[in-house]
Order: sequence, then structure tokens, then C-alpha cells
Amino acid sequence: METLNIQTTRLNIRHLKLSDLTDFHIYRSNPEVTKYQGFDVMTIEQAQEFIDDNATKYFGKAGEWVQYGIENTKTGQLIG
Repeated sequence: METLNIQTTRLNIRHLKLSDLTDFHIYRSNPEVTKYQGFDVMTIEQAQEFIDDNATKYFGKAGEWVQYGIENTKTGQLIG
């Protein structure tokens, strides 16, 4: 399957990468964020497992969902 990668001048929507672990963990471990979401606070280990598992998933595959990162193209960091 083809991977989703949408680029604009300021943003890149793409698969999460292991190099996103710190940014992703900050977002997924913030209780102020998780109280409005359908997930609980994650440990760094859980965040790494999530990214590893998510890497095998693709948009449009029946019965699966995938989470993409939105990267600031100037800084290379995820936007949370």
C-alpha cells in the first residue's frame, strides 16, 4: 500500500516515526489533552510501542485506523 504524505508550505502530514517519540509522548501523556480524548495517559514505553505498531497500518485498510503526525516543516517537530 502507498503511504499517505501530504505536504504544504508549512505542514507535512505523514506516518509517525520513532524520531517523533519525544513530541508524541508529550502530547499523549498530557492529562489536559487526554481528558478530552478516547485514550489514557501513555508512558514513554507505551508511546514507542504505539509508534511501532502504527507503522504497519495504512489509510483505507478496512477495520483499521492509523494515526498520522502533523509536522511543522520549518522545525521538523510534531504539532500537538
